[in-house]
Amino acid sequence: MSKRIRKILLSFSCMILFFGVSVIAANNSNASSEVYKPFAEISDLTVNKKNFKQGDTLEYSLKIKDLDSTRISSFSYGGIYTVRVTWKSEKGQKLNRYFLWNQSESEISYAYDYGTVGTWRVIKDKIKIRKGMQAGKWTVSEIALTDDWDGMDDIDTEQAFYIYPGSGVVEKTRMYANLSAFDISVSGTKKDNTPPEINKKSLWLKYRTTSGEKKNVFRVKVKDSSPIRYVTCQWHYIVPEGKKKNRYRSGEKRMTYNKKKKAWECYVGADESKGAVTRLYTVTVCDIFGNRATYIDSSRKEAKGVKKKYRCDFSNMKIYTK
Repeated sequence: MSKRIRKILLSFSCMILFFGVSVIAANNSNASSEVYKPFAEISDLTVNKKNFKQGDTLEYSLKIKDLDSTRISSFSYGGIYTVRVTWKSEKGQKLNRYFLWNQSESEISYAYDYGTVGTWRVIKDKIKIRKGMQAGKWTVSEIALTDDWDGMDDIDTEQAFYIYPGSGVVEKTRMYANLSAFDISVSGTKKDNTPPEINKKSLWLKYRTTSGEKKNVFRVKVKDSSPIRYVTCQWHYIVPEGKKKNRYRSGEKRMTYNKKKKAWECYVGADESKGAVTRLYTVTVCDIFGNRATYIDSSRKEAKGVKKKYRCDFSNMKIYTK
């Protein structure tokens, strides 16, 4: 190959490389040039004091204004549904608090009542300083605004806005605010690392057989040194189809606390197919600090990799459909 041809090829290669780099730089420039305005306004942050010990009560408040929640397409019903305020210790323990946008209760109900852009939400809350809280510094590490919520601690990150402490560039679903007013200190307590336990002997079903019309009740007792955040259960449906049996699971069923029975309970709907068996599959328990455990039917293959204390004999927790 002659020197002249080599020079031509080298020049051509350099042109291609330069063009490619220019295109990438232009794309990056366009991507970074998109500017977002804040999706929320936060103000009037207050706490009743800065230093707490076991038995004290933290009282705090804040105001949030929805400026532009409809920038997420999943907010199809209007505006914000729930707010989650996350308190976090310097060593990582978390305490989540939940609030409906259009209701004053600090505990979630299921009345789907969405807010609208331009409205304010005033949050006033009290937290008892319990022995299970980690001693040391605490602050609000995150405020999540969402249009949906599954009743537990998990929020779909694709359906939420997040406000973090500090400063930074406003993104589509993230922004920063000065949350230092919520910096507090806790002393005389010790972190609770232990998940709640179910009383395996307390497992109870109202009916063992059904025609598919009865409302069946499942009940279980749970104990823990900290307040329980939630209890859920999941069921297996075993349905005969000719000579085969088809298996499928229910979704997580949220249970409620029955003060009179001192137990958690829920209604269980059995499969209405004749000869079907509805069997308890798992019970999941979680306390206010996020310590969580799932107890599983020991007869299932999936139970083999689970610690022995979380494998349970659920053989009596069956409902037969006549």
